[in-house]
Amino acid sequence: MATLELEPVTRTRRTEAEIDQALTAVALCSGRVSRAREQLLAAGVDIPERTLRTWVVDLFPNRYQAAAERYAPQIERLMITQLRAGATRGFEASTAAMELEMQRLAAGEVKDAAASSRNLATAGAIMADKMLLLDGRPTQISEQRSMDDVLRSLAAKGFIDGTATEEETADAGIAER
Repeated sequence: MATLELEPVTRTRRTEAEIDQALTAVALCSGRVSRAREQLLAAGVDIPERTLRTWVVDLFPNRYQAAAERYAPQIERLMITQLRAGATRGFEASTAAMELEMQRLAAGEVKDAAASSRNLATAGAIMADKMLLLDGRPTQISEQRSMDDVLRSLAAKGFIDGTATEEETADAGIAER
């Protein structure tokens, strides 16, 4: 990865350290300037959102990118934590919705039972699939068998005769001429 040439700190009354702190806060907030401003305010640093946006986009984009790259592993860990929390909330909401729909089914309040059944089955299947995936278990079953294995299996089940006989076809006489 090429090293970025950092922009000089000019045209601002802030120090280089303050600018780097602010750009790091924006990077750690995944580019969300308003959230970074809130965190900076909590730390006693008051920089307006407009100033932060100008620094990120116009004045110090290389400094911002360098901060984002420097803290990428930490940002990714935060993202994973947030994604897990979102998945948990989604699961809880889906479970609550399933319970509500089951109550509506029991009370006879559902107008389209087929659609309700399909939706509940789909949600249940997706949750089961993701549970298996997170548990490290297979989410699909695939099988590879040779033609001989298939024929033996069909013969064992009585679907076909297990013996083969060669029959002469009309093409066989042409090939011998």
